[in-house]
Amino acid sequence: MLSSLSSAKEQLSIQPNLDVPLAQTTMFFAHNAYNSAAYGAMFPNQSLSITELLDMGVKGLELDLYYNQGEIRLCHLLCADYGLGLSMKLTDALKEVSEWMQKHPGEVVFLKLEDHIDKAGQEMLGGYY
Repeated sequence: MLSSLSSAKEQLSIQPNLDVPLAQTTMFFAHNAYNSAAYGAMFPNQSLSITELLDMGVKGLELDLYYNQGEIRLCHLLCADYGLGLSMKLTDALKEVSEWMQKHPGEVVFLKLEDHIDKAGQEMLGGYY
């Protein structure tokens, strides 16, 4: 977990910014970017919001997809929310990324979608999955 903006900036500063093919680059990704203390997560992987991660130069967001509560949600370890901030709607995360992208049109953000949607969720989603 990134504990401070200064340590993240330090990590970013040592990454070369070379004009090389994508397959040969190393990027700063945030594992379980949505699972953050910024959103009230009980057991966070991150301390910063998605917007804050992107503002400091993170280029990739890893998101775990589950079908829960009648929709696709981002969860880590426990998807049943119980009002504890244990999950986030995929649409909310994508909206946050979209709003950031609109303010930074020259930037690229990579999304790694880790699919954990079970068979029942796939059936509920029908042709949309």
